[in-house]
Amino acid sequence: TAQSQVRDWSTMTERGGEHMLLLDVWSQSPGAREALEIMALIADALNDAQLTLPGATCVLVRVLDTQTTREVGGRFARGRLRVRALVETV
Repeated sequence: TAQSQVRDWSTMTERGGEHMLLLDVWSQSPGAREALEIMALIADALNDAQLTLPGATCVLVRVLDTQTTREVGGRFARGRLRVRALVETV
């Protein structure tokens, strides 16, 4: 699952937005190990990625933090990544 929020990040010369994303991942096996491994793969793919966006330039993408929690009954773990992307409109 994902949640997002966009804030104005415009300068005197450029229009832009700060995009904050919460990405949830779920383990299929007991414990947090699988969720942690998935989050590490996502962070490796997103950090400093050179993303191509129509009509915009992605200036920066960074995973700010991660957390894991046990779900009801402790059978599965949920991982959450908080991601920041700075985007300038062309």
